[in-house]
Amino acid sequence: MIQKLRSIFKSLIDLVLAKKLISVVLVLLIFFFTFFIIFLSKIGPVDKNDKEPVFIEISSGQSFVSVLDMLESNNLIKSKFYAKILLKFKNKNLKAGYYRFTRSMSVSEIFDLLTEGKEFFIPVSIPEGSTVFDITSILEKKGFDRVFIEDFNKSLNDKTLIEKYSIPFDNLEGYIFPSTYYLPKNFDGKKFAEMALKTFRFKTKDLFSNIDKNTEKRVMIIGSIIEKEARLDTEKPIIASVFYNRLEKNMLLESCATVIYTFERIGIHKVRLLYKDLSIDSPYNTYRNRGLPPAPISNPGLESIKAALYPLKTDYLYFVYKGNKEHYFSRTLKEHMDAYKKYILYQKVNR
Repeated sequence: MIQKLRSIFKSLIDLVLAKKLISVVLVLLIFFFTFFIIFLSKIGPVDKNDKEPVFIEISSGQSFVSVLDMLESNNLIKSKFYAKILLKFKNKNLKAGYYRFTRSMSVSEIFDLLTEGKEFFIPVSIPEGSTVFDITSILEKKGFDRVFIEDFNKSLNDKTLIEKYSIPFDNLEGYIFPSTYYLPKNFDGKKFAEMALKTFRFKTKDLFSNIDKNTEKRVMIIGSIIEKEARLDTEKPIIASVFYNRLEKNMLLESCATVIYTFERIGIHKVRLLYKDLSIDSPYNTYRNRGLPPAPISNPGLESIKAALYPLKTDYLYFVYKGNKEHYFSRTLKEHMDAYKKYILYQKVNR
């Protein structure tokens, strides 16, 4: 009898304990399920429709807590607590760099960029015909700091780069190849200059493989002038022929582009030249000096370089801009003056 009672009592205790265990398990399941739902919510995007870029720079050695503070202050994460849990789960270190985020990104996506070091690269587009002064302005507008700009400008006269890339001038004007470059914000200005030089040599290796340095000098100077004078690629070989014909006859090139560049070299930007400007004293001024300027006046694209290397055979000596991206080409001074009156003076009168 006593044994039976013991057995019944034990069964009751086991049942109570089992119910308690089930209750505990249920409570734990509810807790973890609730936590998981909250966790997913807290590591989701702040605003999945907000595509506005937010730029963050992470310094080398910066603490994890301060990175979370930056992300939170820029409204990129909802909760530092849950973000910290996720990063602990990923078990990876954050890498220094310049990053581009949006508030439509989840915390996981943000951490993927930070742990893999996928920095944001700033696109820097150098248009054909840009001068080194134009390029400096482009870099400033893109947000590169003073040190980067100074390093880039110093590199333009760097003898080691000039020798390494066989530049036949005492500066790099003409050889900063026009293209779009993707640079991290904390990049080095000299490295950017060298990147552009490498691109130039790669793009022109077939063109310059069988010519001497004197020919390359002439081609690069004429190509740089063509780039500033021409509006259409189809006209570039014709404009090249005009310059070569004038050189052969020992005529002044009389390129307005060289005068504008002369003023740029002394920090003056000329939108329009006056007649008196043509008399400025400079070896780059082809209204005063016969032959070519001492160095390129811009950074030309491939079509202008090709035109200078392979000019069309013509007997043209003059050209005047018609105002519709095209030029009128003339053989005689009289024909040229008639065209000038028609396309330049007429336009001025009717403005």
